[in-house]
Amino acid sequence: MSACAITDHDTLEGIPEFVSQSSSACRLLPGIEISCAWYHSTIHILGLFIDPEQQELVELVSEIQSHRKNRNLRLLERLQRQGCEITFESVRKHSGGVVIARPHFAQALVDEGCCVSHDDAYRNFLSDVRLRDLPRWQILPERAIQAIHAAGGIASWAHPSGINRPPLSRVRRTSKELASKGLDALEALYSGHSPAQREAIQELASALSLKITGGSDFHGKNTPFLKLGVGRGDLIVPDSVLAQFQQTA
Repeated sequence: MSACAITDHDTLEGIPEFVSQSSSACRLLPGIEISCAWYHSTIHILGLFIDPEQQELVELVSEIQSHRKNRNLRLLERLQRQGCEITFESVRKHSGGVVIARPHFAQALVDEGCCVSHDDAYRNFLSDVRLRDLPRWQILPERAIQAIHAAGGIASWAHPSGINRPPLSRVRRTSKELASKGLDALEALYSGHSPAQREAIQELASALSLKITGGSDFHGKNTPFLKLGVGRGDLIVPDSVLAQFQQTA
């Protein structure tokens, strides 16, 4: 593996420790993954080669985290009213103390015996339908792209076909609109994409004069079925992907 990027959700906290381990054998790249509102859904914008100390990006991340914390406190209060004996600390310990998200609530619910599994926690407490009246505050993708560019990075749409499995026609429309807002790349080489999807998104990127990026979407112990750098075992991100950005970096 020639290079590896850290792209934690909505946080810059892990970057200094991560990049300090960089070597001639494996270049470690600073990055972030920012959740953005997109019509009635959510998309994720990756920032790669960023300066994690750039003020505009730092302020944006701080704003996002503040709103996330407020929503998490409201969610905790709801769960407690429903008889779930969990505390903020019992949730925090699963997050590493930085960004707290629904998987950490799910694990806390399992630990305290409120649910038998993560699936059970989502089905009964944490699904989008269950939390419809606790809307997430999210920025628009153009603001994320602007902040990433201000930090010297490149902006890529993460897993365009990977999570909700949108039809290719929708991926095309979204990619075109994001390109008009300054998007630099599409994450075509993603472990959740089929070979056909990878090929289609690479062709789409070429048609829109966008570059491509690749990633496993490894989330540590929350994704035991994924391996760092290779996803589900068949992901190959060639050095040519990194070479596209050598001048940028």
